Amino acid sequence: MSLELLKAVGDGHIKQAEALLHMGIPVDEQDENGRTALMIAVMNNDLHMAELLLDKGADLNIRDHTMLSPWLCAGANGFHKILQAALKYQPEITSTNRFGGTVLLPSSEKGYLKTVEIALKAGVPVNHVNNLGWSALQEAVILGNGGFLYCDIIRKLLENGADPGLKDNEGKTAKDWAESRGEDQVTALLAGEEK
Repeated sequence: MSLELLKAVGDGHIKQAEALLHMGIPVDEQDENGRTALMIAVMNNDLHMAELLLDKGADLNIRDHTMLSPWLCAGANGFHKILQAALKYQPEITSTNRFGGTVLLPSSEKGYLKTVEIALKAGVPVNHVNNLGWSALQEAVILGNGGFLYCDIIRKLLENGADPGLKDNEGKTAKDWAESRGEDQVTALLAGEEK
């Protein structure tokens, strides 16, 4: 197996990558970690390279040895431009990472508002829960900091049908978590009493 394509992509050499693909190098070849050229382009947040590979038929849903696919990787890292471009190529929008989370959960956790908006518009289920029993709303509350950005994400999730009454594996709702942390603005948001 030749890894020339993966190296060209990793180095950001788009013309070389294009030439290798034209020569017939398989677009979805994987390295020893199971990463495809597309995964490498996504990890580098290289939109133009990712678009080239997608146009040449790269599969968004091939997983590496950590069970991450290019689609999941883009969402988890807040690479919203790649996530948006990927929508034209039939990603498995409900696919989950090794923790049982869709792209919506890590993007909510990490404060990537644009990624959250794209995921919601694409139809990623808003009330999906991961292996810990957390939804995107719970991740935004539990792992966020209660600041303006996280309030925007919480508001966006609620507007799109997030259930504030969902209980996690400890029997706690997002509101319970917000109250225990003394986050009054978040608590008010979750109770529908935002001022």
